[in-house]
Amino acid sequence: MTDYKIIKFDELKGSIVVRYSEEFPPTSIDIPIKDNNYIVGEELDAFIKGFIPVNYMNRLSLIKAGISNAQEIQSLVEQEPEKIIPIDEEKAALEIQTALWEEQQFEQNIIAILKKHNLLSE
Repeated sequence: MTDYKIIKFDELKGSIVVRYSEEFPPTSIDIPIKDNNYIVGEELDAFIKGFIPVNYMNRLSLIKAGISNAQEIQSLVEQEPEKIIPIDEEKAALEIQTALWEEQQFEQNIIAILKKHNLLSE
């Protein structure tokens, strides 16, 4: 696949943003300057196409269409057991209490500062 769309031109930077396909993020390209002009026409087209990841896009198309022996690869996968980390409930409760206390102290400090600068009345 070698089709593309120019979706943005940044005149201040002399760059364009090109979208090659929906599976690939847009790419920013600085337009070459030749004889005090941006290259255009076939020269610009060839330059842009030089950035197209053709092999990668062809690979995605093949995979999307389906690979006949994908199950053979899937059969090689050995699932690792999920590690369950035991929760120390006392530690978790203490951390929650500490976080709540810190939040309360922060709020009280904010209120004190606002009152000090007469930005909050009683």
